[in-house]
This record gives sequence, C-alpha cells and structure tokens, in this order.
Amino acid sequence: MTKRKILALIDSENLYYAPKKIWGPGSKLDYKKLYRVFTKKEADTQAIAYLVSDPVVDQHRFIECLVKMGYTPKIKTLYPDQGQIQNSNWDDEIIEDGLKRIDDVDELFMVSGDSDFIPLLAAYKERFKPVSVVCFKDNFNYRLRDFADLVIFLDQNILMNQRPIPIRQPSYPRPRVLPGCRFPMQ
Repeated sequence: MTKRKILALIDSENLYYAPKKIWGPGSKLDYKKLYRVFTKKEADTQAIAYLVSDPVVDQHRFIECLVKMGYTPKIKTLYPDQGQIQNSNWDDEIIEDGLKRIDDVDELFMVSGDSDFIPLLAAYKERFKPVSVVCFKDNFNYRLRDFADLVIFLDQNILMNQRPIPIRQPSYPRPRVLPGCRFPMQ
C-alpha cells in the first residue's frame, strides 16, 4: 500500500498578522502545533512555508527550526531599493507551486483564508482531490467554502506559550456578602 501524499501550502505572512490582529501584538503562531493539523501517520507530507525576510532582522534560527520541524521554507527577502516599492506577496508563487505539484499529490491543505487561492482550490477540486482550508475564522473568506471539502478554523490554542491568565487577587480584603442580602457587610 502506497502512502498518501499531502501538500500543505502555508501563507506565513497571513498567519503572522492574523493572530496579532485578533489577540494582540504578542500573539505568535506555534508552527509545531500547526504541523500536527495537517500531518497524518499514514501519509507523506510536504509542507512549504512561504516567508518574507527583512535583511535587518536575523531570522536564521527561526528558519532552522522550521526545517527541523519538517517544513520547506521559501524566502523572499526585501531590500531597501532607492524608494522602490517591493512586492512581499507570495500568492502568485503559492498558486504556481500548487499547480506544478497537482499530479504528484493526493490531498491539498491550503493554510490561508485568502480568496486569492480560489483558482488553485478549484483546480484540485476538478481533479477530485480533497482540499482542506486551514485558517483563523476572522481571516476566512467565505467564498472558499465552495471549494473546500474541509475547513479547519485555528483558535488561540495554536499560539505559542498560551497559558491561562492568572486572576489577580485584590490587595484589600473582599467584603462579605450574606445570603439574601443585597449589600456587602463590613
């Protein structure tokens, strides 16, 4: 029996900004938890993470970690170029890579809720290949549901270092409330 081949295309820029918009500036995606969403024991998975790199920020350790986890990073580096605007959008390349591999994979996981990927999802559906969309609910374009067999919404549990926020006890004593009494007793 041959193993199923899964292709996961990860729009990392989308996944970088979405949690910050939803839960605040310190929110970061845990790529190890994300990898578990689309990997299956009986399948070979190729996960491609499309990244934008800033030459000022050293991302070497982050990229190294992605490779150790099983991702194949593709990096677009932005260089300041005499006031010229550079395109940091990977959408066209993601679609192109997905279409190149369409005959080599059995299932597609599109990790983005962006409607720009509808042509890619439609191509997989035309070939009767299962398509799953993985994204945050707040970033999901509902037109994608017509092209997806499964939609997986990520929640706060996919973030790094998510611990319950401890409830601080007040430094002053709390007033006692007697049963049936509307006002606190001193």
